[in-house]
Amino acid sequence: MFILNFLPLLITVFGFYFLFKLKFFLFIHPIRVVKQIKQTLSVKSNLSALYIALAGTLGVGNILGVAYGIISGGPGVVFWIFISGIFSSVIKYSETVISREFREAGSGGMMSAIRKSFKKTGGVLACLYAVFALCLSLVMGSALQSKSVIDTLDNRADKKIIYAFLFTALVIVVVVFGSKAVKIATTFIIPFSTVAYIVLCVVIIAINFAKLPSVFISIIKDAFDIRSMTGGVSVFCLLKVLREGYCRGILSNEAGAGTSSMAQTECTGSSVSGGIIGVLEVFFDTTVLCSLSGFAILCSVENIENYKTGISLVVDAVRVTLGAPFVPLLSFLIFTFAYATVISWFYYGGVCINYLKLNLFYSLYKTVFVFVTFIGFMIPEGILMSASDFLLLSLSFITLITLKKNSERIVYLSENHGLI
Repeated sequence: MFILNFLPLLITVFGFYFLFKLKFFLFIHPIRVVKQIKQTLSVKSNLSALYIALAGTLGVGNILGVAYGIISGGPGVVFWIFISGIFSSVIKYSETVISREFREAGSGGMMSAIRKSFKKTGGVLACLYAVFALCLSLVMGSALQSKSVIDTLDNRADKKIIYAFLFTALVIVVVVFGSKAVKIATTFIIPFSTVAYIVLCVVIIAINFAKLPSVFISIIKDAFDIRSMTGGVSVFCLLKVLREGYCRGILSNEAGAGTSSMAQTECTGSSVSGGIIGVLEVFFDTTVLCSLSGFAILCSVENIENYKTGISLVVDAVRVTLGAPFVPLLSFLIFTFAYATVISWFYYGGVCINYLKLNLFYSLYKTVFVFVTFIGFMIPEGILMSASDFLLLSLSFITLITLKKNSERIVYLSENHGLI
């Protein structure tokens, strides 16, 4: 965990580096960016890729992670979550641009970019990346997701078994029908769940509108308090590790790991189009959902220091403002977010299997994936956490050195496309 604490610093350093190299185009040329967004999303395959990428990042972490962060670091954590999204967005843009630029027929994601970027060690690094990502699909993408959502829904052992059966049965449906089912499921789940959660938060904030000025003041005032800054750094770091558990952080968008680039293996269009999809992913994941979660909580609940778990805080935020009948809606949204994340990571695992040319073992992978989804709630969180620590740090290290290697290429492609 101590080693992983350097990851937020790396993301910030690399994020600022690429912001400078790309001439802060996200802020200097917003009209160009908006035009590129409109053009990119007019292509069906790009829209599908965005849904899959969002499915892999949106989830319980956007809700429970933010809640736990506020408990541990105070209201100012919301400010640092927002700031970190700036650096995450440019990292996500860069990794998706270069992965789309170097992709090959029948494979995709960062693997091709890594292999082509390093003449002597590229092949080995790319295979290592694929193995790490494949393992991560089982640990963080399946077991940890399952554990998080089942622990959230009920603490009773007999009920957990029932929820595990239900959750796994739904996963099996997608596993059986493959990548087409992933696209269909995410195309339906992500827009519905995202809009529903946004509406839920907006309604809570609107009802408590009179409290909004004081909430803003508390966020800004607390943001530069030592306790809050420390909590913010912890949140920045640990949510990426725990992903969907009782997590602390805002790297739920996985900027730096390069995993969501695998959602774009079948996309058409320019490399910059892929980068724009990455920017949108961070925008919805961090800027919108995490921020709304924070404001909804702070507008609704007082005496936050009395809470010990993220789920209790989030449930009270809904119950205090809207009443107990709306709590099942929150549970349903948490369930759907986690489900979308699991099936998205199943898709990523398939991309890794294909790159490693292990298609003969694909049936075995599907069996193992379903199995760990079912038993995920039985595995101690510490074990899942430690495994995720190692895998995520390994992926991020390989991805970031690849981005640095190709920084001039990323700048050239962006200039050639008229973004900077």
